[in-house]
Amino acid sequence: MNIVYHLTEGLELIKIFNWYGKRYNKYVNGNNRIRKGMDYVSVKILLGLLFFVMYFILVAIYNDDINIVAIISAFVLGFIIPDFYCIFNKRRITKIGNKQLLEAIIIMNNSFKANRSTEQAIRDVVKRSNGLIKDEFKRVLDDLKFGLTLGDAFYRMYKRTRLNNVLYISHVFKLSSKAGINIVDIFDSLEKKIVKEEKFNNEVIDLVNINKISLVIFSILPGLFILIYLASNVEYFKLLVSSIGDIVEIEMAPVVSLAHPE
Repeated sequence: MNIVYHLTEGLELIKIFNWYGKRYNKYVNGNNRIRKGMDYVSVKILLGLLFFVMYFILVAIYNDDINIVAIISAFVLGFIIPDFYCIFNKRRITKIGNKQLLEAIIIMNNSFKANRSTEQAIRDVVKRSNGLIKDEFKRVLDDLKFGLTLGDAFYRMYKRTRLNNVLYISHVFKLSSKAGINIVDIFDSLEKKIVKEEKFNNEVIDLVNINKISLVIFSILPGLFILIYLASNVEYFKLLVSSIGDIVEIEMAPVVSLAHPE
């Protein structure tokens, strides 16, 4: 990673790489290894060079001819591998649910009630939460360090997660900075709103599960009724069994006659 950081410092001096590196800022998840989008570009270049070198090693081992297309393909393969990781990581991040967000809102609301600043409230979320929501709030703190407003930082979080309640928080911070709205009252109402949504979603899930169970039961019932009817109607059941026995006997008769000609 030290090699990556040194390469990043060099690439940042080149304007086109700065533009390219900004495209990967959205994939930075607040961990201590990848600090910014340009680090991803450095990893891409290093992996491309690694595959490039590996190709020449394989050529030397197998005493094969050098192929220009294979050289380019090896570098491109190493260069694009981090993109697959970024896409997978982004999909994983967007799986943050309202339940995790509700826990963060409750922590922030309690911090506001204790007269703590907004930045301190966000730090409380980072300290007391785990998983994806912790990474997202770390990224909000990083955005604040780069000079973004709270509204813009949470709007970027919305762009990554696509959670409507995060968009609502972004609008709240933008309005509170302009109109001086009481942030505690806003977060109280937001907490109640998310609790109602969670309750509604849980009720919908329960109804869906009940419908699935009902579907299975009603699918089985016709066959069960037929079996009960056959079991209760002994004469018909005997007739059915004897008919099946006659069919089996007729089918088996030629085989028996061949096995025992006498």
